[in-house]
Amino acid sequence: MANEIHLIHGDGSQNVYAVIRNMAGLWWNGVLFTAFDDSDWGDYVIALTEVHAAADGNVAVQGTFPAIAAGWYWIDKYLRVNGPLYDDAIQESILFYWDETSLFPGASGLSAALAAIQAKTDTIGTVEMTAVSPTIVDDTFTIYAGDDYADADGRALTVTGVDASAFDLEASGVEVVFRLLKWTDYRQDDTTEAELEATATVDEVDGDGLATLSVELTAAQTDGLSTSPPQPEKNYAFQWIATLESGRTVLLASGRMTVVKRLTDAS
Repeated sequence: MANEIHLIHGDGSQNVYAVIRNMAGLWWNGVLFTAFDDSDWGDYVIALTEVHAAADGNVAVQGTFPAIAAGWYWIDKYLRVNGPLYDDAIQESILFYWDETSLFPGASGLSAALAAIQAKTDTIGTVEMTAVSPTIVDDTFTIYAGDDYADADGRALTVTGVDASAFDLEASGVEVVFRLLKWTDYRQDDTTEAELEATATVDEVDGDGLATLSVELTAAQTDGLSTSPPQPEKNYAFQWIATLESGRTVLLASGRMTVVKRLTDAS
């Protein structure tokens, strides 16, 4: 990372620099964010060095944003008068989103921030899904209401690559359950009780601590689920939850499922 801070200044003979503030109102001193102290102003300075001076006297300057956590930050740029001093003349003050690689000013930072949030939420409890059936579309389970999903038929719902390196899922007494809840209910803050729960199986834990989990569902269980249509696709949230030998519970994997309406006999 280097030279993420930029400014075109109107007088190449003048010296400009930047300071950084976070959303909590703290100031970057080169090591960490601290409460403002005018006697520490020199510690807040990020040098902006000349890149190119144009014929009309304008000068391009740039400086390096520190390697800090992603987030929103104010970058203030000052004209050095007699300092650096806290009463130097401010040139501009802009709110940026920093994604740990690049700076995005103002409204453009919102898209970057949302993309960063999406990237993180996409990794929460996600796993590589492998199965012959149910089918998998866009990393989402798709099953049919009224169908059996038995291991004997090669149709058990299965996830692989679950990071269980911190747990002993093969210890005696470990229990794993598979739970389903309609997505519309899942999004309600006061709704936590699963609509369907089934005992799941730890099929394997490899040498890297990555587990394979599976669950069988009966036709009676799937027939009672709400379907798409009329519900939208990805109409259920699923979770695999383990109760460890210690009695503690952990969420192993989660995701979305579409339960599709199955056609019946013609009358």
